Amino acid sequence: MKITYYIWLIAFAITACSEAETADASDKKAEINPLAVEELRQIDRKIIREYISLQEGMTFDSTASGIFYSIEEPGIGEPPTDSSMVTVHYTLYLVDNSKIESSYDKGEPSTFKVSQVIKGWNESLKLLGVMGKGTFVIPSGLGYGPRSVNGMPRNAILVFDIEVLKIEG
Repeated sequence: MKITYYIWLIAFAITACSEAETADASDKKAEINPLAVEELRQIDRKIIREYISLQEGMTFDSTASGIFYSIEEPGIGEPPTDSSMVTVHYTLYLVDNSKIESSYDKGEPSTFKVSQVIKGWNESLKLLGVMGKGTFVIPSGLGYGPRSVNGMPRNAILVFDIEVLKIEG
């Protein structure tokens, strides 16, 4: 069922972008037709809405930029800023529920500066305090866009389960 659903999502995206130069866009954002980027945003939004409708027991809100999120625990204290260092546990999935990577699987959390992550992570982290947990569905334009990273397809919608363990600064 998951594979069939993912194939349907890919077919839907290709059909909807049939006027773009290529179905999966270019590796260089500057070469993408601006109209195709807007089309991708609209397609992402449709796919994300379908994805979140299938998530039982979760309620999602959205940001102005198009991130959908479900906060399990808001955490305590102030959320991080761009200059903060955060230590988090996370799991990254695609909308077909295939797991891409997880700090839990690696056996240790990750630490990084908030300003040095993709736009979708930067915005998502600012919705959580220490010990905060949430699920964030990030449109492709706020993720890796037309780049294929770590074996993920181009223009991938990212689903992150994030738990903030520590915030410094």
